Parts: sequence; structure tokens; C-alpha cells
Amino acid sequence: MIAEHPESCIVCSKGNRCQLRWIAAQIGVGETGLYSMPNYKPLEQANPFIIRDLSKCILCGKCIRADHERVAGGAIVTPEADPLEPQLIKFEKKIEAGAEFIQTQAVYDLDKFKEFMDYARQFKVKILAGIILLTSAPMARFMNKNIAGVFVPQDLIDELASAPKGQAITKGIEIAGRMIKRIHEEKMCDGVHIMAIGKEELVPDIMAAAGIIEAN
Repeated sequence: MIAEHPESCIVCSKGNRCQLRWIAAQIGVGETGLYSMPNYKPLEQANPFIIRDLSKCILCGKCIRADHERVAGGAIVTPEADPLEPQLIKFEKKIEAGAEFIQTQAVYDLDKFKEFMDYARQFKVKILAGIILLTSAPMARFMNKNIAGVFVPQDLIDELASAPKGQAITKGIEIAGRMIKRIHEEKMCDGVHIMAIGKEELVPDIMAAAGIIEAN
């Protein structure tokens, strides 16, 4: 297995902290006495947050264990749907089917979301509030018109529209941070899912605006 690795342990990012390297050292096996047979495999990058390099796999089984022990089944709900009752029926059915956590559609009316949470708290399921970054007033109007279950209140649209030229996205970050901060302070739910669609690099700015991390 050491012989099949595509690069030397000396330049590997794991260094000597690798489990395979530790076992090899215990039984007196080293790279120098092995005929190198590199087994290159393409990187798997289907998940935007995880890169799998199977060329360095040491068959430790940790990824299989994580999949079996740590992956939870989730579902979605739309707290601002009108009417809401059909969503509540689906919500209960999803929990009965085994959902361990719920991710909401984007929420912007926190008073309405709080009413939903008052109902949802009777169930033993974790709930994450969906927060989509608003980048402009036209985007907010588009979402109201075209995305089912999403309602951006007019006062937020006006706030975005009144931002100085080129500063609408900064205002959107401020709005998202303000909402997350209120959700946290009032303990409305168990967490948030920040969706800065196409602007993922701004997630730290949103977290800073919410007071979760320090601003750079």
C-alpha cells in the first residue's frame, strides 16, 4: 500500500501522522526498501466542500464509518407558505418518516417564522433556518414573484433599494446578519443555513455582521 502511494511520505500533507505510516514504522517497513508502483486516481470533487483523493486511501475505514454513524436524514419545510396548513401536514409526515433535521426554505419574516417554530417545537427534530443573501431589490422582487413559499417583506425591499449605488449587496449582508443575530438571540431554532448563492466568499462577512465571528 505504501508502494502504491503516488508521492513520498516526506511531502505528504499528513506527514508522519498517517495511520498507515505509524503501523509501517511499528513493523519496520519503510519506503526505501519498496519498489514504487504509484496508483494514481482522479480527484472526486462532486461535493463543493469535500475533495476525495483515493490515491492516498489507506483503507482505514473512517469514511465508511462516518457515513454509517454520522449522516442524518433531513427534509425541507416552507414556513412562509400561504396557506401554511398543507406545509404543516407534510412537515409531520416527514418527521414520521424518520427525518432527523429540517432545513427551511428562505425565511425573511421572522415573526411568521417564530409562529411556525412555536408549533414545530413539539417535535424532537432539529431545525435550520434558511437564509438567502439578498443582493439587490430586483432580486428580492424576482424571488417574491417566482419562488414558491418565499416572501421578502416590502420594508426589506425598500431598504435594499435605498442603498447607495453599488452598495446593495453590502445592505444585503447587513440584513442577513441582522436576521441571524435575532434568530440566535431569541433562540428561535437550532441553527441557520446561509445561502450566498454565487457569492459564497461573502459567508464570513455575513457571519461577522451577525456577530458570530470577528470582522476582518
